[in-house]
Amino acid sequence: MLSEAQRNRLLDAVPSFTRKWEEWRADQAESEAHGTRRKRSADDLDSEFLRSLALHVGERVAGGNLDEVDWLFAALDELYREDGAALEAELTVGFLESLIHAIEMDGGRGATVLDAVHMGAYVREEWEVAYAYTHGGIRRDRR
Repeated sequence: MLSEAQRNRLLDAVPSFTRKWEEWRADQAESEAHGTRRKRSADDLDSEFLRSLALHVGERVAGGNLDEVDWLFAALDELYREDGAALEAELTVGFLESLIHAIEMDGGRGATVLDAVHMGAYVREEWEVAYAYTHGGIRRDRR
């Protein structure tokens, strides 16, 4: 599970997503207050955050905008260094795999466009795992 501080590190890394996330949270809170939507668990909130962040970043990358990717991968590398297999799984499956799908969603540019982006050792390793999983187990040669 992501702590509020960990979620904030990712939001700081991708400032273009902050407003979308805040609007989603406000809408969610209003719906919960009116009883039109059930209260989400912390795990559901984490899943929604990572999925939404991946879609946001994926759309930007697919459109050729890599402005925040270095910051994002630096923040992810810090999170991977923290203890916890559960956090690692959340970041790899919940975020990196979703990011790959989001970039490749419309058959446009492939996720390999991010191969040239700086990734710390932890993110690079998990990126390769996520890429292999999302592409039928095919591991690519590292550059």
